Amino acid sequence: MWVQIHGLHQNQRNEQNMEAIGSSYFLELLDLDRASLYYAGYRRFLRILVEFDLREPVPTDFDFPFVDETTGVEYCDEITFKYERLVELCYFCGRIGHNLPNCRRMNEEKKNNEVAYLSEIYNSSLKEGIDSPHRHHSTSLQNIGESRGAQSKIV
Repeated sequence: MWVQIHGLHQNQRNEQNMEAIGSSYFLELLDLDRASLYYAGYRRFLRILVEFDLREPVPTDFDFPFVDETTGVEYCDEITFKYERLVELCYFCGRIGHNLPNCRRMNEEKKNNEVAYLSEIYNSSLKEGIDSPHRHHSTSLQNIGESRGAQSKIV
């Protein structure tokens, strides 16, 4: 699946960092979209083709520390991932391949009379189309728990 890397400082957009990010956060790095290096100012993201473990939640974001070579000042960018053509993502467990009503983990918690909360990090902002880097898909089901920092109770 193609993954967009957002938030990387302009001076840090290079093949070495694309490879490091792809290898660190995904099962396997398959390819780099080198053209995205040249269009990074226009698109504001880089693209990598990756394979990942469907049994694990998708990576969402991380902090990327770096030193500005011209000033010597240390910075830390918040890097986010957006997944192209992502069809089914569970907003409860963060795994690909099922949606919220079909989440075994959520249904198990509800069955055991536990309160199930939607994660604040798994939402429609992880889905992204290549032609519109700021477009967010939404349906009534996807609007549950959309805002970061808030948890939605499922009963």
